[in-house]
Amino acid sequence: MSTNILYLMIIILIGYSNAQNNGDKLWILLDDPSVFTCRGVNNKFQIDQKDVSITNSRGRQVHYLEAPGEYVLNFRNIRVDQPLPNLSGQTNGILQVPIISVGQVLNWDFPYQLIPEKQVFGGYKCDKASAPVTDGGKQYCRYCDLCVTSEQVDQVLNSPRHKYLPNEGSPNEQPFDRVCHQIDARSYTMQRTISLPDKKTLEDEANAKFSGVGGQLKKKLAGGKGKLQMETQVISSKQAPLDRQSAYSQNPSCRCCVPGVNDLSCKMNFINRGCNKDACDAQYSQDCIRGNSQKVGCYTVQFNYIVTDKPEEVKAFLQKHNYQDEYNDFGGGGGGGSSNNGRGNSNSNRGGQNSRSGGGGNHQNGGGNNSQGDQQRCISRIRDERFKRFCNVKWQQNFCCQQCGGC
Repeated sequence: MSTNILYLMIIILIGYSNAQNNGDKLWILLDDPSVFTCRGVNNKFQIDQKDVSITNSRGRQVHYLEAPGEYVLNFRNIRVDQPLPNLSGQTNGILQVPIISVGQVLNWDFPYQLIPEKQVFGGYKCDKASAPVTDGGKQYCRYCDLCVTSEQVDQVLNSPRHKYLPNEGSPNEQPFDRVCHQIDARSYTMQRTISLPDKKTLEDEANAKFSGVGGQLKKKLAGGKGKLQMETQVISSKQAPLDRQSAYSQNPSCRCCVPGVNDLSCKMNFINRGCNKDACDAQYSQDCIRGNSQKVGCYTVQFNYIVTDKPEEVKAFLQKHNYQDEYNDFGGGGGGGSSNNGRGNSNSNRGGQNSRSGGGGNHQNGGGNNSQGDQQRCISRIRDERFKRFCNVKWQQNFCCQQCGGC
């Protein structure tokens, strides 16, 4: 479910961005992320914010995502207090975009519920694996069986068009549906490698997913910046959830929705062949959880974001927050995101992209007035092997001279 939520987050942000350049790169800048528990839920599993991270392929935590690019979603220590059988889940997402902002004095945000997605002509819509429910006065998309949903989501994310989960099935990234049937009281570690396609592919998927949002409303949301808040609840039951086809078969109003049903009354019904799929899915989501069930976890993820296709905005973001844990092609200042993780960047190296990888930064191979001999003497004095390799492959005078103590 965590992989699906991350995918949904990315698609939401792309769908409401104002990126208009013709390049194939896109950046999602992540600011002030937080994870907190929900009121009124006694969590039976614990996740600390420090144990959740997104890293690049070298294990370095990132401050932005670049598409195309490859990243790892890490859960280092999920502590389960009791066995959790028969898991269901539900989630909602709120996007807040600034309408009026005057310094620190006046900030007016426009909140819009995206999960479930509000429809132009009323009602709510979820993805194919879930259906809308109302719980505690709030709208959610409910996934009746997380084991089944996990398998379906993995299949969708590894479609022929793009393989979002390139390492699924490896020893460190086993599919969740293989373990979700028997979650015992112990600690778990999980990671998922996420491969992002190029800007055009992401935009196509976002436009297809949010086609029901009206044009005027989408203009309000398409500012390229805002705050995303996603709440996820996990429910455990003593009985396995009712499967969808059984629920359809037991409901006279929905039996025509059963695939392959051989019923003359269904065939003779010329309105959707007697199947109101949306109504039946909504009824199923209300009835699918059986037996003595309880909410065993509820967490909310919240962060500010900027979606852009302008390299200068990425550079300004890194400089504003003084991120210096990794230098890259945006010219000093350091980036937590790695520009050389993209699938198309076959010429990248461990320290950063070379001049052919099109990172949009300030590529310098000359090094100003420093001779080749001066450069090599400086490189030999750099203690950090990563930075030494970087400067040896692509000399950047200000950065490399700083690392070696002065040229």
